[in-house]
Amino acid sequence: MPAERVPALVLGTGVTALGVARVLARHGIPAWHATERPDHLRHSRYYTPPPAGCRPHRFGDDLAEWLDRFPAERAVLFPCADSLLLAASGLPPALRERFPAVLPSCGVVLTVIDKERFGRFLVQAAIPHPRTLTGAELEGRVAATGDGFESAFLKPRDSQGFFARHGVKAVRVDGEAEAARRLAELSAQGDEMVVQEYVPGLASAHLFVDGYVDRNGAVRAVFARRRLRMYPPDFGNSSYMVSLAAPGGGSRSASDVAAAGDDPVQTVRRLLSALGFVGIFSVELKRDERDGVHKVLELNARPWWYVEFAARCGVDVCRLAYLDALNRPLGDPTAVRPGRTLVYPPYDFPAWRHERARNGIPFLRWLWQVCRAEQPVWRWNDPLPGVLEATRVVGGRLRRIRRRG
Repeated sequence: MPAERVPALVLGTGVTALGVARVLARHGIPAWHATERPDHLRHSRYYTPPPAGCRPHRFGDDLAEWLDRFPAERAVLFPCADSLLLAASGLPPALRERFPAVLPSCGVVLTVIDKERFGRFLVQAAIPHPRTLTGAELEGRVAATGDGFESAFLKPRDSQGFFARHGVKAVRVDGEAEAARRLAELSAQGDEMVVQEYVPGLASAHLFVDGYVDRNGAVRAVFARRRLRMYPPDFGNSSYMVSLAAPGGGSRSASDVAAAGDDPVQTVRRLLSALGFVGIFSVELKRDERDGVHKVLELNARPWWYVEFAARCGVDVCRLAYLDALNRPLGDPTAVRPGRTLVYPPYDFPAWRHERARNGIPFLRWLWQVCRAEQPVWRWNDPLPGVLEATRVVGGRLRRIRRRG
């Protein structure tokens, strides 16, 4: 099969899988979408179900066994969830040949998705980060020195699973006594947690550095974006953001992302090099107002919610991943288009309402921001996912109003 006709195989659901499907379609790359209940994606004009006779992949299925039975000679693999990434990184050689993908090693994937392991790695690599301790370590530190955290929260070792079960990314706690109590409660429910120092600052203190590292370990693309609003307010997802100029992504200026004496892009490069990382990445940092340093919070080692926004701003990591998997030339990096905004209304409306209570922007200005910005689900040339999502959101709101009435 000629390299240019090798299809892609997208595994995952929701906004991420939809974004990957749209990006691949822009390049005329055929793609199957084989996950059961693909949510947003199944309503898209770019949705292509797996070949006839192929059962959709279910979360929890043995990926190697499922791929072994997949009725295709070859396909480039795009795992869009942590569990799928971990399974894909551990495929046997024969399946990696049939389903090529440039992915981090299994050990690296385990390090970045397990927040306790990731915290230990950041200490060893001397990467700026908030202090992260297990419950036992926190108790020992307080007992020995009386030094707890000024402000802390409980963070799941498995973020994806915790968010799916509880609808939040973390749990804020007030002091060591509450931390110990909540740790015990969550542990009894099967949730393994760590205690992490809370870095103070507004949503705009969060910076994301996304991009691609090729199979030889060279950073081939960098995209920076600043969070402007988020929901839920403390530990939520970005709801409104702006693209920035960033070195390595075709821009000559680093002034948008680097403060004096603190270069978050170089911090991310150091992190990737220390890990021996390859593939798609998205790193979240937060500027600590106490010392002015951007500190690493998370690293996603796969496509993320807003991967299509990165492509529209000039950094197309899905195309790079596809070409690199087939060992084809990647070409030169393209120029980043700074100043472009993206909004996700189902999250941004409650984010705006929360800010409004603290003298936020008027409704008409918020509406103007929404109208001017790009959106991850709504597209004029692919409207059905956005229409159906809006219907679900409005329907859910009406049901809550009726229950209260």
